[in-house]
Amino acid sequence: MYFMLKKYNRLFLMALFSMVIVGQGVSQDGKKLFKSRCAACHNMKQKLVGPALKGVVKKWEDAGEGDLLKEWIKDPTALKESGKSKMAEAIWDFSPASMTPNPDLKDAEIDAIISYMKNWAPPVPQKKVAKATKVAVTPVVKDNPTTNKIVTILLLFLLALILIAMLAVVKALGNLMKKSQRLNKAATVLVLLGLGLLYPSAGQAQSSTFLPWLDHITKVDIYILIGVIVILLGVLLYLKSLLDRMTKEVYGSKAAAIKESSIIHALTDAVSIDEEESILMDHDYDGIRELDNSLPPWWLWLFYTTIIFGVVYIFNYHILKTSDLQIEEYEKSMAIADAQVAAYVKEHVPQINMDDLTALTDEKSLSAGKSIFEKKGNCFTCHKKDGGGLIGPNLTDDSWIYGNDIKTIFHTIKDGTDKGMPPMGGASLSPVEIQQVASYILTLKPAEGGKAPEGKKM
Repeated sequence: MYFMLKKYNRLFLMALFSMVIVGQGVSQDGKKLFKSRCAACHNMKQKLVGPALKGVVKKWEDAGEGDLLKEWIKDPTALKESGKSKMAEAIWDFSPASMTPNPDLKDAEIDAIISYMKNWAPPVPQKKVAKATKVAVTPVVKDNPTTNKIVTILLLFLLALILIAMLAVVKALGNLMKKSQRLNKAATVLVLLGLGLLYPSAGQAQSSTFLPWLDHITKVDIYILIGVIVILLGVLLYLKSLLDRMTKEVYGSKAAAIKESSIIHALTDAVSIDEEESILMDHDYDGIRELDNSLPPWWLWLFYTTIIFGVVYIFNYHILKTSDLQIEEYEKSMAIADAQVAAYVKEHVPQINMDDLTALTDEKSLSAGKSIFEKKGNCFTCHKKDGGGLIGPNLTDDSWIYGNDIKTIFHTIKDGTDKGMPPMGGASLSPVEIQQVASYILTLKPAEGGKAPEGKKM
């Protein structure tokens, strides 16, 4: 057996993976089926028209009737009348309305719904997003933000190249003048100056990007940055000319070779072959000796830059808290997006003036209302397709619980009722769609075998 498992371990792993995928598909189908067939009357964690369904599967299984739960979902009346289910007898009078039978559901679909109910877990609570009205600061961009960002990043890259070139020239001058310590301090100041340009002041860091101030860059800022680059480029050219003159004065005809050597040394800090004897270490392994070479200056300065960046980052995000961390940035972005969506909906989504609300009578609107009633709104789940009533009341007779005028029906659909009807306004149906389905309801003819009248006759 062991050798078979070892030989066919890939096949076993593939089979196990397939089972997991299939299990996830069934769970997903169960969730979809539950929402389309059960959610109108049931909720997993709280009572609606029917009871909350959290733990219901376990109760049936503990009562020894787990296999009868499928019969209950398919045809509750038949199960109760058969007399073989104590659970059916016990819960029959829980709701004033009988549970809707589902004879069209296949056994596999019922199994998927039961699996979803059995494995359901409450969602992990998320931190509430601050309302848009509470956001103190919103990005204000005077120019095209995308163009300004691209131009600024290119200019910063150019600035970094100029600073590196200045560092190399200053290093070469230091080696030439034997005053490298003082000139290296000057180079450090130049690098710190460049890093200072890459981070905003305390009042500017408000965005979620790596460089927060990029969201607030304007053309004026770009012109200032170009001015700084021009100045530093002028300084670089001056230092370069100074290096050329000093090299010619000291080395004469050898100036070209010395200059090249000085620049290479400034970048690599390498020692020539003739001088390697001075950096030999006291390590000898089979005639192989080790040189005590210095780290390349460009690498050291890159390392120092990361240290400086790390310090600035910690102070910016964690100590001074000038910029927001990811969660705060996300909340502000979502609040701004919510405000933008609300403004868009207000401007573009058709709204209803309740003072002028009337029942629609044109064929196109009534056809749309019928489609919503039978499909999108899932109204038929509780009222049947002919409006004769099932869990919900009969919509085709002369008796009404809340009223039969268009405004009352509109509000009933939009806001729901205290008797278990869920609100359909907002994400489910737009105001125009609610007006269409309310108008369609008023045109329904008396249904044969409809539910007994409820409410007052009007």
